[in-house]
Amino acid sequence: MKSWKRIAKPVTDAAMFVLFLLVMGEAKLPGAAHEWLGIALFALFLFHTALNIRWYRALFRGRYTAKRVVQTVVNLALLISMLGCMVSAVPISGTVFAALPMGGAQMGRTLHLVSTAWAFLLSSVHLGLHLPALFWKIMRGRRVDKTFCLLIGAIMTAFVIYGATVFAERRFWEELFRTVAFKDYGSAYRTGFPAYTLDTLMFSLGLAFLSCGLRLLLEKIHRKGKMTNETPE
Repeated sequence: MKSWKRIAKPVTDAAMFVLFLLVMGEAKLPGAAHEWLGIALFALFLFHTALNIRWYRALFRGRYTAKRVVQTVVNLALLISMLGCMVSAVPISGTVFAALPMGGAQMGRTLHLVSTAWAFLLSSVHLGLHLPALFWKIMRGRRVDKTFCLLIGAIMTAFVIYGATVFAERRFWEELFRTVAFKDYGSAYRTGFPAYTLDTLMFSLGLAFLSCGLRLLLEKIHRKGKMTNETPE
């Protein structure tokens, strides 16, 4: 990999993560700030996609394990949901695209609500599916014993539990499955942008750690299946 890509990839991913946390606080931000942050997020997503274009080129090559199927479905669904976010943002814009003669504001609001919720959920899952590789890269050359693994597992479980409480408190399924046409953010969430963003962070990391556990489980099942197939009769 070219040296500039080694730097660009983690920087882009980190910037996207921060921006997503900020844009999810729509009710706590002025309209113009939310829209400009959303545009910046989408631009970074396109750049992220360009940096990983080789992944798309390899879609029809190689063998599909359960882990690869999950990663492929998540990545393609994330791409679709991000496109839905941007397309739906144009007709409901109150600042950046307000001058454009666009109709379909009601449909745009519904699509934006659903696509944003799925994009947030899938981006968190996408992060979690890559955490094991990141963890072992950081721990390369270091001793990892059972106690350390148990501690990491306990921390991840705590994040998952707290993330589940945020999911329930925010009634996030209403956005995912369009059970409401308009979301009243004010009464359901904690007051103050910092507290709201912190909860969003915990929610995202909870999803990520849950997805990380799923990946580790799929890898374990794959290894057991491979060992069974290789065992002589």
